[in-house]
Amino acid sequence: MRYGKRIAVVLLILIGLGIYHNSLRNPLFWDDEETITKNVFVQSARYIPEIFRNSYHAGSGITVAFYRPLTSLTFLLDYHLWKLKPFGYHLSNILLHTGNAILIFLLFGMIFRKKRVAFLSALLFLVHPLNSEAVNYVSNRTDLLMLFFFLLSFWSYVAYRREGKIPLLALCFAGYICSVLSKEMGLVLPLFLLAYERVVHKPLEVSALAVRTGGTTGRGKMKKIRRLEAKKKRSLWPIFLVFAVLVIGYAVLRLTVLNFTNANLITGGPGKIPFHKDPVVRFLTVSKGFAIYLRLFFLPINLHMEYDRPVILSRWDLSGWLAVAIFCAAAALLFWWGRKARDPKVLFGASWFCIGLLPVSGIIVPMNNTVSEHYVYLSSAGFFLCVSVAAVNLYEQLRLRWARAVTISAGILLVVLLGAMTFRQNRIWSDPREFFLHITRVTTGSFRANNNAGMEYWKRGDMKKAEEYFRRSMEINPNYAVAVNNVGYIEDTHGNLEKAEQLYVRAVWLDPTYLLAKRNLANLYIRMKKYKQATEQIQDILRRYPYDQQARDLLKYIPSKPPSSG
Repeated sequence: MRYGKRIAVVLLILIGLGIYHNSLRNPLFWDDEETITKNVFVQSARYIPEIFRNSYHAGSGITVAFYRPLTSLTFLLDYHLWKLKPFGYHLSNILLHTGNAILIFLLFGMIFRKKRVAFLSALLFLVHPLNSEAVNYVSNRTDLLMLFFFLLSFWSYVAYRREGKIPLLALCFAGYICSVLSKEMGLVLPLFLLAYERVVHKPLEVSALAVRTGGTTGRGKMKKIRRLEAKKKRSLWPIFLVFAVLVIGYAVLRLTVLNFTNANLITGGPGKIPFHKDPVVRFLTVSKGFAIYLRLFFLPINLHMEYDRPVILSRWDLSGWLAVAIFCAAAALLFWWGRKARDPKVLFGASWFCIGLLPVSGIIVPMNNTVSEHYVYLSSAGFFLCVSVAAVNLYEQLRLRWARAVTISAGILLVVLLGAMTFRQNRIWSDPREFFLHITRVTTGSFRANNNAGMEYWKRGDMKKAEEYFRRSMEINPNYAVAVNNVGYIEDTHGNLEKAEQLYVRAVWLDPTYLLAKRNLANLYIRMKKYKQATEQIQDILRRYPYDQQARDLLKYIPSKPPSSG
């Protein structure tokens, strides 16, 4: 690595650690409980085979459609080093995010040989507050790890196309597999490689040949160029055939032996219920979400999790089609700019941004959510590439020294401002209760945030406030099993056992895999001396989750020859 690259890498490392160091003290909460603190699979190496045989949160007794064993292995490593100390988990996330910025710098630098563009793209990716959710939320390591192996695979592919060394191609396939096993979004890598071939590699090859042949474009030279292109295409078929085999093999496994929810993941998506069955309405809804993303890229203020869904109820909703028009116009403008300027960097950046949004668009697979900041972690690199190209082009066109100095100063000021906003955003994650209350104040439909705010009050012993937020969550979404169970627990503590039983039963009916509700119901049946029903619940828990020690402990309270129960 040359001296200039070393300096750039060191700067990225220092800036990354500087901006995110205040997140090292933040606690683990929300999905971190299912992912880490209650997940027995990541707390002992003897469960490694189970990690590869079960769904993402199976170690905490929850069955989900996601399959991300490599991410769980990194949590297993963290637990071995740090136990449940949050410091180590946050440090791993920060290092991964910084590593991704470095890989973006190296990848874009190798592709375009423009260090300024590559470094600025990586720097904006590193400091922009829109990416802070993926870094601060430990459970979102799935995005960090997916992108790390994604970029490593991409870099290996480009290096192979330049040097032709087979080990680089093997590293490309290995990185691709690791990316997919970290998060399903990694599957789209072949589309990025095709965009690279079409937008970047082919024009560069033709330009290089034209230079070698004296810059002429006669009939003989054009035939030579076409022969070279045909040869290159033939050499690519085996590579993309391997990618196709990997994609098909993974899809078959996920639809059969690794289909943990026994649902059609293609038509139903990873969530239990997609936000709408009509694909057109889904697309319009997600398009409004894309408009929110564009706003957040340019004006990253009031960031939070659990955005209200941009509700579209009909195919004829004008606001949805307006959002489609805005997004298409923005994409068309980028492609027009790239073609007019004959700049593959812009075209490639626009392609990266659009392809990166495909997995979260609801077009390929239905989504049960519409807007989440970490959804754009992959696609953001393409957006920042386009911004960097515009900024560097502006700088290079300036001839006056003072104008260049002003441009550099403005750029530094912008990076410092974005970094300060990210630093401030990290603090929001320092107090779970205030974090959830902030979401409840800026949204109207976040039943999960209301329920989680109630949990934080419950942990602090304020049962009155806890009940208020549990009931508010259930009012927003009566079918949210977690809130139904929690309201049942409140009724249980008040001594309203029959009401508690009704709510526990409803929670189990809403989600038959909900372990806590089944435990609570079994415990209640024991206290009500309904031993037969209690035994049935405990046996179902142990059938679904044989590692649950709490369920085994409940068996001790059931008489060996229990009397008949009503």
